[in-house]
Amino acid sequence: MVALPYQTKSDNYIHIGVETAELQLGDNLKINLNLKRQSNDNTDITYLILSRGQLVKSGRYKTRGQVLISLIIPITKEMLPSFRIIAYYHTAGNEVVSDSVWVDVKDSCMGSLRLESSRPAPSYEPRRMFGLKVTGDPGATVGLVAVDKGVYVLNNKHRLTQKKVWDIVEKYDTGCTPGGGKDSMGVFFDAGLVFESSTASGTAYRQGICIWRSIDNCRKEFFIDLRLPTLLSVEAAGVRQSSQLQPDHATVRVDLIETEDVCSAASKHSRYRQEVRVGPSTTRSVPFIIIPMREGQFRIEVKAAVKDSSLNDGIMKMLRVVPEGVLVKQPQIVTLDPTHKGQGGKQEETLNSAIPKKDLVPNSPTSTQISVTGREQVAPLVENAISAKSMDTLIQQPSGCGEQNMIRMTLPVIATIYLDKTNQWETVGFQKRAEALQHIKTGYQNQLAYRKKDGSFAVWASHAGSTWLTAYVVKVFAMANEKVAVQNDVICDAVKFLILKAQQPDGLFTEVGRVSHGEMIGDVRGTDSDASMTAFCLIAMQESRRLCTNTVNSLPGSIDKAAAYLEKRLPSLTNPYAVAMTSYALANEGKLNRDILYNFVSPELSHWPVPKGRVYQLEATAYALLALVKTECNHSDFNPFHAFC
Repeated sequence: MVALPYQTKSDNYIHIGVETAELQLGDNLKINLNLKRQSNDNTDITYLILSRGQLVKSGRYKTRGQVLISLIIPITKEMLPSFRIIAYYHTAGNEVVSDSVWVDVKDSCMGSLRLESSRPAPSYEPRRMFGLKVTGDPGATVGLVAVDKGVYVLNNKHRLTQKKVWDIVEKYDTGCTPGGGKDSMGVFFDAGLVFESSTASGTAYRQGICIWRSIDNCRKEFFIDLRLPTLLSVEAAGVRQSSQLQPDHATVRVDLIETEDVCSAASKHSRYRQEVRVGPSTTRSVPFIIIPMREGQFRIEVKAAVKDSSLNDGIMKMLRVVPEGVLVKQPQIVTLDPTHKGQGGKQEETLNSAIPKKDLVPNSPTSTQISVTGREQVAPLVENAISAKSMDTLIQQPSGCGEQNMIRMTLPVIATIYLDKTNQWETVGFQKRAEALQHIKTGYQNQLAYRKKDGSFAVWASHAGSTWLTAYVVKVFAMANEKVAVQNDVICDAVKFLILKAQQPDGLFTEVGRVSHGEMIGDVRGTDSDASMTAFCLIAMQESRRLCTNTVNSLPGSIDKAAAYLEKRLPSLTNPYAVAMTSYALANEGKLNRDILYNFVSPELSHWPVPKGRVYQLEATAYALLALVKTECNHSDFNPFHAFC
């Protein structure tokens, strides 16, 4: 994207200023029209409001020599999901002077729609008749969908929402850019105005589309749950079954169904029944003892019914049983040196298990894993640093203020992503993954308490939003989005804040708030802080690109501006930290300058030294490695970073 100044022949200008980044239906928008004219003659200012390719509103204002005109425009449903304001006037020399601006409106319903029960009740039982009352615009087509909420636990990304509808509508906006054009006619063309000779063209008026909130008060008066261990060795186990009932005392018959190769009270009897007394609105646990006779997957089924009632329920779960004993790993280290230990440049090695066969549990699975590491001196250190055991210490619960919470939330996010990709949960315990995901959800919910109305985040709810902290939240939430449900609005509204409040016209990002915990921002405040801050915000926007491109129209242009600023600034940087971070940000755009990056590497090519100390040095080296890996290291370069490619 190339930014060009507005061109005028007579040095006359008009600028439209709006004071709100995002509006809601029913709000009043204040518009400031700033005029620069060569003469103060009375002039008619005409303004147009366009949305979805339609003219929504127009008006005319006669000036009396003013240079600033303020107008109040109410936000109506016709302006959803966004609109453009165009203002223009004619000079004495018949030149058209114009400007336009794009304004976003918070996603909401267009038209009237209401969904409610025809017989309101606190809750509704499954398999019972249910009446719906739908209220809407005359002639409207209404679609209904019913989904088990359990499905959303597995995947919550494909729900039809009002926001998704408006995202599709935005793609068909006839406008080209969020701002004005290069000249008076460019303003009109870029805003999406179409000039036709026939005044009879047009389309029928439509009320639009609306998605009402869901009704989800369906529940059972009586239900059971089956608690099983996630993993079990071949030994005795207890099965606990709990039931709940409303609103009176009841006698409940609980049946354990027989399972082949599982010894229990139901064996050879098809089922085993117990009767228990359950109080109103309470839970009662019924224990069963089962003994798996072999390893494998077993179907455990329990049924329950209320005596003298039609209320009943059943549940089935799979129990995984593994062989008894302990997992033993027998490592073998073989040095691969084909030049000296091989023949003709080829070395063959045969690996045999050192575990005696008599020590193996019969029919238990065995496996062989081979890993290759280079540089004898460095490899053990690297292997220990990124081992699964070291990741275990990162799984901890977030808490604290807006900054402390993000510091602690980052740890389980990183650990989960790493252990998922390397399949090493077995080392720390499979149950740890559920714990890590819960900590991520806790951190996400905690952080929402420090979210500001403009989409930014602050150390405390009473403080102003911080540029750096908001960018950091965008980065972490974008990563967490792959593991838990994170609303895209939270991420994309933060991106909007960075673009609208923190980015300058030349692409530079500035801190509009403050960060209290200075230790968490590295050397961003150090020398060349302008480049470090811009690179950090650019990286955050790059990581959110897959989530926010369709909802933040200015995101691609903002990324291009920031990258252009860093490209121009890179040759004059003196701080290795800023150079490394800037290099990674540019590498993500395919613009890495390898020569400048290597100008700051240590003589032994092992790290990027930063004068302030080791912590900053480690972070700078990490950013440099990310930049090299992103652009694929040159395999003809025999350097210490070859193993990282």
